[in-house]
Amino acid sequence: MCLRQVDLKIIIAYSSVVHIRIVIAGLISISILSLRGGILLMVAHGFCSSGIFFILNSFYERYGRRSFFIILGGILWVSVIPFFWLILCVFNLSSPPSLNYLSEILLMIGMFNLHRILYLMGGLYLFVGGLYCIYMFVLFRHGDYKVGGLTDGIFFRELIVRYFHCFPLFFIFLLRTFILYLLSL
Repeated sequence: MCLRQVDLKIIIAYSSVVHIRIVIAGLISISILSLRGGILLMVAHGFCSSGIFFILNSFYERYGRRSFFIILGGILWVSVIPFFWLILCVFNLSSPPSLNYLSEILLMIGMFNLHRILYLMGGLYLFVGGLYCIYMFVLFRHGDYKVGGLTDGIFFRELIVRYFHCFPLFFIFLLRTFILYLLSL
Protein backbone atom coordinates (compact mmCIF):
# COMPACT_ATOMS: atom_id res chain seq x y z
CA MET A 1 0.00 0.00 0.00
CA CYS A 2 2.87 2.36 0.74
CA LEU A 3 4.35 2.04 -2.71
CA ARG A 4 1.19 3.51 -4.24
CA GLN A 5 1.17 6.65 -2.09
CA VAL A 6 2.10 10.03 -3.52
CA ASP A 7 2.46 11.90 -0.22
CA LEU A 8 5.85 11.45 1.47
CA LYS A 9 4.32 12.17 4.87
CA ILE A 10 2.14 9.06 4.55
CA ILE A 11 5.14 6.95 3.51
CA ILE A 12 7.02 8.10 6.62
CA ALA A 13 3.96 7.32 8.74
CA TYR A 14 3.76 3.79 7.31
CA SER A 15 7.39 3.29 8.26
CA SER A 16 6.44 4.32 11.80
CA VAL A 17 3.64 1.75 11.83
CA VAL A 18 6.16 -0.97 10.97
CA HIS A 19 8.38 0.01 13.90
CA ILE A 20 5.50 0.04 16.36
CA ARG A 21 4.31 -3.39 15.14
CA ILE A 22 7.77 -4.78 15.87
CA VAL A 23 7.64 -3.29 19.37
CA ILE A 24 4.22 -4.81 20.04
CA ALA A 25 5.24 -8.20 18.64
CA GLY A 26 8.38 -8.15 20.79
CA LEU A 27 6.50 -7.16 23.92
CA ILE A 28 4.11 -10.07 23.44
CA SER A 29 7.02 -12.42 24.07
CA ILE A 30 7.30 -11.07 27.65
CA SER A 31 11.07 -11.48 27.84
CA ILE A 32 13.42 -9.00 29.42
CA LEU A 33 15.41 -8.69 26.19
CA SER A 34 12.37 -7.76 24.16
CA LEU A 35 11.28 -5.28 26.83
CA ARG A 36 14.68 -3.57 26.66
CA GLY A 37 14.59 -3.69 22.87
CA GLY A 38 11.10 -2.20 22.83
CA ILE A 39 12.16 0.73 25.03
CA LEU A 40 15.25 1.36 22.93
CA LEU A 41 13.31 1.12 19.67
CA MET A 42 10.73 3.62 20.88
CA VAL A 43 13.50 6.07 21.80
CA ALA A 44 15.31 5.50 18.49
CA HIS A 45 12.09 5.77 16.53
CA GLY A 46 11.29 9.06 18.25
CA PHE A 47 14.57 10.62 17.12
CA CYS A 48 14.67 9.05 13.68
CA SER A 49 11.11 9.57 12.47
CA SER A 50 10.84 13.07 13.87
CA GLY A 51 14.07 13.98 12.07
CA ILE A 52 12.72 12.65 8.78
CA PHE A 53 9.45 14.51 9.34
CA PHE A 54 11.45 17.67 10.10
CA ILE A 55 13.38 17.46 6.82
CA LEU A 56 10.17 16.92 4.89
CA ASN A 57 8.52 19.81 6.73
CA SER A 58 11.41 22.18 5.96
CA PHE A 59 10.95 21.35 2.29
CA TYR A 60 7.19 21.85 2.62
CA GLU A 61 7.69 25.26 4.28
CA ARG A 62 9.74 26.43 1.30
CA TYR A 63 7.68 25.01 -1.56
CA GLY A 64 4.28 24.05 -0.18
CA ARG A 65 4.35 20.53 -1.65
CA ARG A 66 4.72 17.01 -0.27
CA SER A 67 3.77 15.02 -3.36
CA PHE A 68 6.70 13.04 -4.66
CA PHE A 69 5.62 13.67 -8.25
CA ILE A 70 6.45 17.33 -7.70
CA ILE A 71 9.55 17.00 -5.53
CA LEU A 72 11.46 14.22 -7.28
CA GLY A 73 15.11 15.10 -6.82
CA GLY A 74 14.16 17.98 -4.56
CA ILE A 75 16.66 17.16 -1.85
CA LEU A 76 19.51 18.18 -4.13
CA TRP A 77 18.97 21.90 -3.52
CA VAL A 78 21.30 22.15 -0.52
CA SER A 79 24.25 19.82 -0.11
CA VAL A 80 23.86 19.29 3.65
CA ILE A 81 20.28 18.03 3.45
CA PRO A 82 21.09 14.86 1.46
CA PHE A 83 23.62 13.93 4.15
CA PHE A 84 21.09 14.19 6.98
CA TRP A 85 18.39 12.56 4.85
CA LEU A 86 20.73 9.64 4.13
CA ILE A 87 21.81 9.28 7.78
CA LEU A 88 18.23 9.30 9.07
CA CYS A 89 17.01 6.89 6.38
CA VAL A 90 19.91 4.53 7.09
CA PHE A 91 19.25 4.72 10.84
CA ASN A 92 15.55 4.12 10.20
CA LEU A 93 16.61 1.14 8.08
CA SER A 94 18.41 -0.24 11.18
CA SER A 95 21.92 -0.35 9.88
CA PRO A 96 24.74 -1.20 12.32
CA PRO A 97 25.89 2.08 13.83
CA SER A 98 22.38 2.99 14.99
CA LEU A 99 20.24 2.44 18.02
CA ASN A 100 17.51 0.92 15.83
CA TYR A 101 19.88 -1.91 14.92
CA LEU A 102 20.56 -2.86 18.53
CA SER A 103 16.93 -2.60 19.59
CA GLU A 104 15.59 -4.63 16.67
CA ILE A 105 18.10 -7.39 17.37
CA LEU A 106 16.93 -7.52 21.00
CA LEU A 107 13.30 -7.62 19.87
CA MET A 108 13.96 -10.36 17.32
CA ILE A 109 15.73 -12.50 19.95
CA GLY A 110 12.71 -12.13 22.21
CA MET A 111 10.33 -13.05 19.40
CA PHE A 112 12.46 -16.05 18.42
CA ASN A 113 12.29 -17.38 21.97
CA LEU A 114 8.48 -17.17 21.94
CA HIS A 115 7.65 -18.69 18.56
CA ARG A 116 9.45 -19.11 15.28
CA ILE A 117 6.45 -17.94 13.22
CA LEU A 118 6.42 -14.65 15.14
CA TYR A 119 10.14 -14.37 14.37
CA LEU A 120 9.47 -14.81 10.65
CA MET A 121 6.65 -12.26 10.73
CA GLY A 122 8.93 -9.79 12.52
CA GLY A 123 11.60 -10.32 9.90
CA LEU A 124 9.04 -9.67 7.18
CA TYR A 125 7.95 -6.45 8.92
CA LEU A 126 11.56 -5.31 9.15
CA PHE A 127 12.09 -6.10 5.47
CA VAL A 128 9.01 -4.09 4.49
CA GLY A 129 10.12 -1.22 6.73
CA GLY A 130 13.48 -1.29 4.99
CA LEU A 131 11.77 -1.12 1.62
CA TYR A 132 9.83 1.95 2.79
CA CYS A 133 13.07 3.67 3.79
CA ILE A 134 14.85 2.85 0.54
CA TYR A 135 11.82 3.88 -1.52
CA MET A 136 11.52 7.15 0.40
CA PHE A 137 15.22 7.95 -0.02
CA VAL A 138 15.26 7.16 -3.73
CA LEU A 139 12.12 9.21 -4.42
CA PHE A 140 13.36 12.27 -2.65
CA ARG A 141 16.97 12.01 -3.84
CA HIS A 142 16.72 11.03 -7.51
CA GLY A 143 14.67 12.42 -10.32
CA ASP A 144 13.98 15.55 -12.29
CA TYR A 145 13.42 18.46 -9.93
CA LYS A 146 10.36 20.42 -11.12
CA VAL A 147 9.61 22.99 -8.42
CA GLY A 148 12.17 25.63 -9.27
CA GLY A 149 15.19 27.29 -7.78
CA LEU A 150 16.14 27.68 -4.19
CA THR A 151 14.34 30.60 -2.58
CA ASP A 152 16.51 30.74 0.53
CA GLY A 153 19.38 28.78 2.00
CA ILE A 154 19.39 26.40 4.89
CA PHE A 155 18.94 28.05 8.27
CA PHE A 156 21.23 27.48 11.23
CA ARG A 157 18.33 26.30 13.38
CA GLU A 158 17.54 23.62 10.80
CA LEU A 159 21.12 22.37 10.90
CA ILE A 160 21.06 22.23 14.70
CA VAL A 161 17.74 20.37 14.79
CA ARG A 162 18.94 17.87 12.20
CA TYR A 163 22.19 17.35 14.07
CA PHE A 164 20.37 16.72 17.34
CA HIS A 165 18.19 14.13 15.63
CA CYS A 166 21.18 12.20 14.25
CA PHE A 167 23.71 12.54 17.07
CA PRO A 168 21.72 10.82 19.86
CA LEU A 169 21.03 7.77 17.70
CA PHE A 170 24.74 7.24 17.11
CA PHE A 171 25.85 8.29 20.61
CA ILE A 172 23.40 6.00 22.43
CA PHE A 173 24.58 3.12 20.24
CA LEU A 174 28.16 3.81 21.36
CA LEU A 175 27.03 3.76 24.98
CA ARG A 176 24.91 0.62 24.49
CA THR A 177 26.55 -1.36 27.29
CA PHE A 178 25.89 1.42 29.79
CA ILE A 179 22.33 1.92 28.54
CA LEU A 180 21.54 -1.80 28.74
CA TYR A 181 22.99 -1.85 32.25
CA LEU A 182 20.71 1.04 33.27
CA LEU A 183 17.70 -0.76 31.78
CA SER A 184 18.52 -3.89 33.80
CA LEU A 185 18.28 -2.06 37.15
